[in-house]
Amino acid sequence: MKYLDQLRAGLVSVDAIDDAIHAWHVGDGEEPLHEFLGMTFEEYAAWVEDPKVLQTIKGSPIPY
Repeated sequence: MKYLDQLRAGLVSVDAIDDAIHAWHVGDGEEPLHEFLGMTFEEYAAWVEDPKVLQTIKGSPIPY
């Protein structure tokens, strides 16, 4: 289950994204980070620009 799916299901906290990113770094790295996290590229770009937006992303995908 991807990080964002786990977040939306209430299985992990917003802060757990750091653990998910670490897992990506130690993994094979063939999948882009945004896909590994379960985000669209637009969600990922919004999160990179402002990490607080993760609370909004948690609720529903960002319509772009």
